[in-house]
Amino acid sequence: MKTGRNHGGKKNVAHDRISSLPDEILTHILSFLSTKEAVHTCVLSKRWRMMWATVPVLDFNLCEFFMDDQNDAPGDYGRKSVVRFERFVDGVLDNRKSTNLDIVRYSCRSQRCEALVYMGWLDRVVLLMPRMIHINFSRVFIFALNDPISCESLQHLVMDF
Repeated sequence: MKTGRNHGGKKNVAHDRISSLPDEILTHILSFLSTKEAVHTCVLSKRWRMMWATVPVLDFNLCEFFMDDQNDAPGDYGRKSVVRFERFVDGVLDNRKSTNLDIVRYSCRSQRCEALVYMGWLDRVVLLMPRMIHINFSRVFIFALNDPISCESLQHLVMDF
């Protein structure tokens, strides 16, 4: 809460109305952000520190991590960005609450980085029992799964190319 003086010398109090909302409403609001943006809210206050971990939507977008990595070896363009992305996804899955997961979105809309796509997350995310998994690539992309996907809660598996 911030305090200050208005022109009449009386105290002026500004309230943080968002933080006073119930957890259910805050997590609903955070569900409209990408997972990267939702995780960034952890710096707002102690109450927000792990709020992102209860959001019912995980939205991973490789393009949010893709940068021009000047130090990459020739032919390995963007590999450092993909490594940052892999670490982020693994960190989210390591710290994610195993309740209330509704939707998991994974997208890569940049053709230049699709060769580097990380799919190791899929085996781990089905353990969180999502209702829907949506995978989105900018063009037809072939990838191999280690095992068939088995998830009792899964109602929809959408793959867009």
